Amino acid sequence: MTYQNEGGIWEIIEPLRVVAPARAKSNARKKQAPAFPTEYIPHYVFNTDHLWLIRSPGFDPHCEFPDYCGRRTFWNRFDPAFAAGVHATIFDKALGDLVPPDAISSMKRKSLWLDVNILSYDPRDHFDNAFIDEGWGQVNQRLAAFQSDHSDWASLGAAAHGIADFYAHSSYAHFANLQNPADPDGSLAVYAPDVPLAASPEYDATPPDPSLPPFDLTSGRFSTNASLWNGSSQQAAALWSGKIISGRYAQKYDPLATFWEGWTSLPSAVVSTPGFALRGSLPHHDEIAVDSQTMGKRHKLYSQNSSGPSDRQAYANQFRWRMNTAIEHIRQVYLNLTE
Repeated sequence: MTYQNEGGIWEIIEPLRVVAPARAKSNARKKQAPAFPTEYIPHYVFNTDHLWLIRSPGFDPHCEFPDYCGRRTFWNRFDPAFAAGVHATIFDKALGDLVPPDAISSMKRKSLWLDVNILSYDPRDHFDNAFIDEGWGQVNQRLAAFQSDHSDWASLGAAAHGIADFYAHSSYAHFANLQNPADPDGSLAVYAPDVPLAASPEYDATPPDPSLPPFDLTSGRFSTNASLWNGSSQQAAALWSGKIISGRYAQKYDPLATFWEGWTSLPSAVVSTPGFALRGSLPHHDEIAVDSQTMGKRHKLYSQNSSGPSDRQAYANQFRWRMNTAIEHIRQVYLNLTE
């Protein structure tokens, strides 16, 4: 079933599952079998702010929501873990003691909408496809909107979502200076255009600094989108030398596109950007992004192994530093706008 929301977007919904009791043995002497009643059994109830578990008869009370989603046909190919989990945690830790609960709820709604509404996907909202400067342009516009109206929590939520995605999706963390890396609250230097990196980004076999692991686009480990770009891996490394990059996502005819990614299209304004086809040389988002606490099966840049809490090659450390920095950055931004 679908409905058209207030923004004119058609959305798929699955509000119920009809459960019929087991049929009794047929009785040949009866002319007509009795009608069997159906029952609507809610598993979860939600509104724009909250989600409630309903402990109905026949429902396993120990079933977790992700497990429930995994059993549903519609959700089998959609992983909302980052959208609903990590971003929400970042908002709570960054602003939970500074803004009212309803403001946090508004920000989370906007953030979730940016992730799940594939019809309005824009890579500049998420720093995807190496739209780094353009992504900061989006963030700054939304921060300006909030600065002019401190009740515009949706704009702040969208900006905060973008800030978090910058650290999760881009290569900034790979080349950034670390702050107390072995500490549980260890982080990166908060990004600003003039903040120095540990070394200028390079994407070949030799790291630009001995303290950094390689980010080697010439290794053959990372994919490209040959429908847009047919150059060599050495050409890809040279193309992005000195630049912060992020993974490609929702590019047409991408061989690594996931199910929902295949239904996601890029805005025409993005596709018509001069040199857009060169972005086919980028590794796929899933190969380099660090946007979930658990390393995905398709991730190729970092490792599940770790030599310690300061190991830059360890995925768990990268996730910790990036999340802590997003929290710090969003908190700083809010305080600067409201002081």
